[in-house]
Amino acid sequence: MPVIRNELAIYADRVAKLLDNRNVVTPKDFRKLAGTTFYLENSPEYIYVESQRRSEKGVHADVLFYVVPVSGIPIEVRVIEVRGYSRLIVRHEKQLNGYAMSGIDALSNVVQQKKINSNDLSYVVAELERLKENLEIKRFS
Repeated sequence: MPVIRNELAIYADRVAKLLDNRNVVTPKDFRKLAGTTFYLENSPEYIYVESQRRSEKGVHADVLFYVVPVSGIPIEVRVIEVRGYSRLIVRHEKQLNGYAMSGIDALSNVVQQKKINSNDLSYVVAELERLKENLEIKRFS
């Protein structure tokens, strides 16, 4: 089943809060989380961080995965320190403004990404918060 608006807004908020609450700002802070799984209260969903060695000698990508069992990974945060950028990858039922499409997954989600020209994680948190705000369905009283 595709990831819908409110779901992706909730996932983005949870990732932003995790990074913010743990004071993750630098790639070194992010790398310290590698190998850690954060289980979400009253939910089968979890957040996992790992360090991946890339094909080029000495180049690593530290990656955070928001995992929803059965549904997949709606959010990934990749930090490539030596290249000086981060990448936010999301899966959603529709194309999102400001994100480049990279394909369609098995659940009919649009796989899309946004390059953040900094490896300062405060920019990633700000983008996650912006994404959340843009996806939330506003209710008027």
